Amino acid sequence: VWAWVVPFLVAGCVHYGGPPPSTDAITHAPPSREALADAEYLSEFASGGKARLKDGSYREKATPESAIDIVITLHERYACGDLDGDGSDDAAVILVVRSGGSGTFYYLCAVLNEEGALVNVATLFLGDRILIRDLLIQSGQIKIDMLVQGPGDPMVKPTREAHRTYYLAGNR
Repeated sequence: VWAWVVPFLVAGCVHYGGPPPSTDAITHAPPSREALADAEYLSEFASGGKARLKDGSYREKATPESAIDIVITLHERYACGDLDGDGSDDAAVILVVRSGGSGTFYYLCAVLNEEGALVNVATLFLGDRILIRDLLIQSGQIKIDMLVQGPGDPMVKPTREAHRTYYLAGNR
């Protein structure tokens, strides 16, 4: 009976044992959806070039007297993983911009986790009225599967599959 108990206990100690998590593990926790929904993002549509989201949304007038609002929202899809090789989980998010016209513009944002502070270091235009199907970070690269307009597609009904891979190079 003891022959099988001892290996089980040793294996159990190896698997479950060890020191308690360090404070570094807390600093390196993946960004939460809530934190990303209240972060500041680079945007050419926002006055001052930055939009601070509140509960996933930002709104301002196109001009002070305008009846048109610019609305920037956080897309439902986001991904976490290390983008800059520092060992902490960063994020890739999609911002959706409606500027009062017929377009709905999609932007990819690389968000670094700098000791717990979320910093959007790079933003890239993906397209107008596209459909994001999947977003993930793998081996330091951002991978996106989406539908974009193909030849002859109406803007509101993209059908062409696009698989793109991006990586962060400095702040680009």
